[in-house]
Amino acid sequence: MKKTLLLTLLAGELLYAGEVEVIVATKSMDYLETVAGAPFSREESNLFGSLPGIGAAANFTLLTDDYGNIEAGGSAVWYRGSTDYTGSYQGGKYGSLVGTSSASILESELHLSSTQYLDKSTFFQTRLLAGYTSWERGLSSTQTEIYRWPWVGADIALGGKQAKVLEGSLRAGFEYALNPTMKWREMEYTFDLGGVTLWYFEVPMKIYEGPYYAGITLRHETQRIRASNTINGYSEPSSTTKTTTISLQLGYEF
Repeated sequence: MKKTLLLTLLAGELLYAGEVEVIVATKSMDYLETVAGAPFSREESNLFGSLPGIGAAANFTLLTDDYGNIEAGGSAVWYRGSTDYTGSYQGGKYGSLVGTSSASILESELHLSSTQYLDKSTFFQTRLLAGYTSWERGLSSTQTEIYRWPWVGADIALGGKQAKVLEGSLRAGFEYALNPTMKWREMEYTFDLGGVTLWYFEVPMKIYEGPYYAGITLRHETQRIRASNTINGYSEPSSTTKTTTISLQLGYEF
């Protein structure tokens, strides 16, 4: 009888092994606000290249045997750039304001993963996730919005690996924000958002050369923010953000 994950935990070989990598990325974003009685009040979008990012990641093998492994790791990527803005003052006519918004985004995550080998070249992986997101948007000299929240999530992946040459997978997952807020810096208003959920699909691939590897990941995500409370007549409307990210990785296994 094949060993279960519990037996892997009890009888697996403890390793001091892992990988570290640097990350260069770029985002294409389409942000759309919605308010009651109107299809939208503000839209922001950008093309690849106008919102670049740089970061790092690490992953460590904790336990392994012939049937799978358990790993832990994390990553952080910081993006800074701009988006094209179309909108209005709150309550105004859509399109009365057009310009460029600055954007600064920090995405960080920690994960604990369990990988099971289905055969010599195919694997199935599940991950538990936790992280923190910060998104600062400079709309004008009098309006800077800062979104912040910790989050928890999970994902699954099905992939294949050819010896130590090529690896690829298909991954899908979700993130759920805990106590998300949006601060209007200049007015010192902090709004409690009604909730934030994010669903994503990504395709990571790696090519190995000895202990080194190069990777590319294509990720598409849909984030939904529910409307906030009201402070002195102001509130943060509901919104949907669809983002596509392309990231390149250079890494080293040890």
